[in-house]
Amino acid sequence: MNSKIRVFIVDDSGFVVASVKKKLGTDPDIEVVGSAGNGKEAIGKIRTLKPDVITLDVVMPEMNGLELLEQIMTWQPTPVVMLSALTSDGAETTIKALELGAVDFFLKPSVLRPLGNDDTSDTLVDKVKRAATSNIKPYAVSLKPEITERNRETNIKNSGGSPNAFPVIVIGSSTGGPRALMSLIPKLPGDFPAAILVVQHMPPIFTKSLSERLNQASQIRVMEACEGSTIEPGQALVAPGNYHMTAVKGNRIALNQTPTLHGVRPASGHDEIRGRSLQQQSSGYRLNRNGL
Repeated sequence: MNSKIRVFIVDDSGFVVASVKKKLGTDPDIEVVGSAGNGKEAIGKIRTLKPDVITLDVVMPEMNGLELLEQIMTWQPTPVVMLSALTSDGAETTIKALELGAVDFFLKPSVLRPLGNDDTSDTLVDKVKRAATSNIKPYAVSLKPEITERNRETNIKNSGGSPNAFPVIVIGSSTGGPRALMSLIPKLPGDFPAAILVVQHMPPIFTKSLSERLNQASQIRVMEACEGSTIEPGQALVAPGNYHMTAVKGNRIALNQTPTLHGVRPASGHDEIRGRSLQQQSSGYRLNRNGL
């Protein structure tokens, strides 16, 4: 019996297919069982081969990656790892793919940025292995009616929370996190009386797109944190990619690029974001730690 993780690659670039296949082939627990250059070609092969994991590009002829992803999640839910470009458009599309059911993503290799013995290549193998253990179910996000900033301000005032004493909820998430966040945060009422600090393991650009998408779908205000951002009820702040986020005196956010923790930055295990700074420096806070 074959116990290897069976992977199917969907990408219209021969270079990318060869690069991904070569890298995954270095791990004895992974077997690449096939590939396709577009969504239409992939459908029949995926139905026949029934892979354990699919790596999926977005921009392809005939049927793009998002269209194929929606079909996969309808008739054959399978763990999907997206291939994403390190651009604003690529990040926005990747966030949408994660909402539709993709479990993770990795940055697409190129001639200038090939897969080698670096963090990105290691992450590719790790992400495929983690994806293989995922329990995939169809998922859809319906956006709330647009909430104006005036409505948000009114909701916060109506929450009855004191500016000097309110709960702070800290959420740390990694693989599967964007999907969980899109399930949780849009359900919070506009007068939610707590502040929320989110640490999602993502590179720069992607955390900004995630924040914007959550803000669009939510009744509370959601923003990517910056140096000096104010922590306040009815608002969620997302740690920017490549920065640890800490809370300091004055209900403010401070960012730093101290060494990675467990190989990532931002890291939800960082001492101060776990609440030590909140408790010692801001006596008005009560901390409730939630992990996804």
